[in-house]
Amino acid sequence: MTQIAEASFDIDEYWRIVDVLHRRLYNVDWEEWRQSYKALVLLEFMLTHGPIDFAQEFQSDAEIIEELGSLTHIDERG
Repeated sequence: MTQIAEASFDIDEYWRIVDVLHRRLYNVDWEEWRQSYKALVLLEFMLTHGPIDFAQEFQSDAEIIEELGSLTHIDERG
């Protein structure tokens, strides 16, 4: 994650990272919940270790982030 945060200071990589995170947050397949969970973990890391402007890119996504943050997964074994 540190390498991703460092790469985000390059403008081309910044937009690539933002794009990938947006796609992971909005294209949720509940059976593949790990992808969305990993996106949330990376987003949290980026907010604390990435560029200052990073938070502005996700302000409008607060509702979906909140919904994903309350995700509870119960596997077939209970």
